[in-house]
Amino acid sequence: MKAVMINPKQPASNEKGFVSLVVALTLVIVLALLTVGFAQLSRREQKQALDKQLSVQANYAAETGINDVVKAIQGGLVDINNDPKTCLRLTPDNSSINLAANVNYTCELVDLKPPNLVYTNVAPEIEHSTTFSAARTDGTPSTLSEITVQWDRLGNNALPAAVGVFSPVGTWAAAKYPAVLEFSITPFNSSSFDQPTLIGSLFTTFLYPLAGGSGSVAYNHANSGSIAGATCNSTVCKVMITGIAAPPSASYTIRFMPRYATTNITISAKDASGNKLDFVGGQAMIDSTGKAQDVLKRIQVRVPLKNKAKVPYSAIETQNVCKRLATEPASTNFISPTTNGVISNVNDPCYLSN
Repeated sequence: MKAVMINPKQPASNEKGFVSLVVALTLVIVLALLTVGFAQLSRREQKQALDKQLSVQANYAAETGINDVVKAIQGGLVDINNDPKTCLRLTPDNSSINLAANVNYTCELVDLKPPNLVYTNVAPEIEHSTTFSAARTDGTPSTLSEITVQWDRLGNNALPAAVGVFSPVGTWAAAKYPAVLEFSITPFNSSSFDQPTLIGSLFTTFLYPLAGGSGSVAYNHANSGSIAGATCNSTVCKVMITGIAAPPSASYTIRFMPRYATTNITISAKDASGNKLDFVGGQAMIDSTGKAQDVLKRIQVRVPLKNKAKVPYSAIETQNVCKRLATEPASTNFISPTTNGVISNVNDPCYLSN
């Protein structure tokens, strides 16, 4: 009789506990990742808030540096011989604004002979003027032969079809035309000049935006009041005023006023050989860097170097027209009108005997 070996039946494997363990571990890992993610997001938001606060502090520090430089210029502590590529060291040194918070301004770059004059966001009917002399990049006085005036279109996409058409303000704005610039330049001898000389040297022109303009107008007092068609591309319009040719010792006064629209204006100059010239005495270009802990803020501004009297625009003319300007409190008493409004006082400078 043959013996048969019978293996005992193995119990079935129960894996329900293992699955539960895997699910629990997965949930733990997911929750851990979410916790880490939220923690990093919270730290990032805190860092951004801190950086924003430090950025504001650094910006204020940079502005403080600019104010200190302006005071130094006005006090004669900074002159045109200052190296615009080297950080200025002011005396007294007020650069450390808050030592405990590590807030200060770290570097002030000052250029009193900038390569151009820059005016930003010049509103219409607002006059700007400045006086300057011209020099080569090495500081040597030079003859200014050509000046270029460039102004931005600032989203104004259309251009007038013909030069010299001045429409009402509302019509111009609806057409989205760029600004027209009324621009004057007067070369003069800074050591000796008189009214007839200034009048004879004054040249005024209206710089008119135009797609096909020549972009050039000749300096000529006899043609004062002429209209110059600018050459314009998609972003800017510009006109060159040529043939100025004043001696190297000359100074210049420029005056401009946008019409119709706000714009940014940049003015540059060249000599007869086409070399770029610097503007001496017109503007200071100040580049200031502020620091708050590890955050830096750098800003650049243009500051006029001369204070100017606020003279009404209508008072600046070359014609023989009498203008009466009243100030308060009045220091004179010339006005003695009759009942019909006619000036009868012979001491009045505007009195006409006929």
